[in-house]
Order: sequence, then C-alpha cells, then structure tokens
Amino acid sequence: MQGLSAVIITRNEAHNIVRCLRALKGLCTDVVVVDAESSDDTLALARAEGARVIVRAWTDYSDQKNFANAQAVHPWILSLDADEELSDPLRASITNALAKGLSGAYTMHRLTNYCGQWVRHGGWYPDTKVRIFHRDQARWEGSHVHETLALAEGTPVHHLHGDLLHYSYPTLASHAERIERYSTLIAQISRGAQAAEALRNGQTRFVGEALALARGQVHLQLPGASRRAGRARGLAHRAALRQGRVPEIRQAPRPAPWSRLSTS
Repeated sequence: MQGLSAVIITRNEAHNIVRCLRALKGLCTDVVVVDAESSDDTLALARAEGARVIVRAWTDYSDQKNFANAQAVHPWILSLDADEELSDPLRASITNALAKGLSGAYTMHRLTNYCGQWVRHGGWYPDTKVRIFHRDQARWEGSHVHETLALAEGTPVHHLHGDLLHYSYPTLASHAERIERYSTLIAQISRGAQAAEALRNGQTRFVGEALALARGQVHLQLPGASRRAGRARGLAHRAALRQGRVPEIRQAPRPAPWSRLSTS
C-alpha cells in the first residue's frame, strides 16, 4: 500500500493540533508539522503526538505549504490545517483509496463548526477542497491570505466520501477577529486593481458568511441565536466597510504578527 504524508503548517495552534493529529493515527505513516515559531505549546504537543516538527520563520501561506510538502517522506500528500480533523467516514474513504492505489488528486467536503454547531446551510456546505495530491503534480499559489492549489493539467480528480471537520469559528469574536485581520492585511499588501481582486477573492467570503447568518440562511440552534444573528449583521457591515477603505487602511499601522496561521 502506498504511503501518505500528512502536512500541516502551524503557529500557536495548541488549542487545535492534538485533535488534528490524533485523527491521523493509523492512517498516515509520516506526519510533518512546519511551525512558524509558535509561542504556545504547539511544538511540544505536536512532538508528543509523534509528528516530525520543523520550525521555519513565516513567509506566506503558499511558500510555507510548498516548503512543508517538500519535507514529506512520501510524494502523496494529505494537506490539512490545524483546525481540521478527519471524520471517521473520511478516514475509511482514504484507507480504501490507499488500498486501491492513489492516482490524480482527491476532493472532500469540509463541514464547518460555528460556535459549537455544525453548519450545513447558507452556502457553507459542502465546502469542497482538494486535499490529497501528488506533490509533483500540484503546487500552492498566491500569498498572504487565500492560497489556491494548482494541479497539473489533465490531473484526474476523484471525490472521497466523508467530511473534513473544520473547527474554524469557536466564537463570534474569533470570526470578527479574522474579518478584521484579513481585510487589513489584504488592503495593506495590495495595490490598485490587485486590491480589488484580493478583496473579491478573499474578504468577500467573510462578508457572505456573516450575511448568511444575519439573514437566517444558517440556522443556529443555540442559546441566544437571535443575538448572534444581530452580531453577525454587525460583522457583515464591518467587513463591507473595510472593503471600501483600502486607501485608508493601506496607510494605517501594520497589524500585530499573526497569532495563528490556519487558512480558511
């Protein structure tokens, strides 16, 4: 059976990394964590779970992920973020694919947990991602906020049953923080038409997510759900304002260094 390397980039992911790594046990014979100088217990926790940890100063998402792929023992890569976890059905699908022999690339549906509840509506699901590929046939492109995986022309793409569980937004505050940080970063690194394109491809997603909550397209069966929807409207309004403030934001002081590096 072919070997599969799991590759994860991290910074200050102590609250996520153990869950992510434990779901890989018995499936991946090689687990690589490339850490951008975490100041929490990410390194110790990853090593305790058996991962091979490499510390590397942060560059950007694509460069960091391409570097990490190059460190893998096996050419077949399972690329994960630290706030993701393989579900049992997805593990079974990957095991079956390995037994048959991997070819091309593989997609999986990603299911997001928002404030403790799985969200299957409002455009949030299925959030389909290519996460298994041969590193000689794929490369991460783009930088800063929203990188994309470019596959070699003609690469066949297969779909795997089972969800990739995404613990992206534990609280509304974490959603608001990501909107603020991403929109500020996009504005500061972009120029002219690049800024507009970056905002369309990156920050617009966060506006849409917040608006879906605000409009009731995502139904949260949680205490205080109406209050959360009201706050979601505030998130959407704030993000929309920041999309129109590129010149103003560009001249503002740069934000503090990233506290965590998981991409959405």
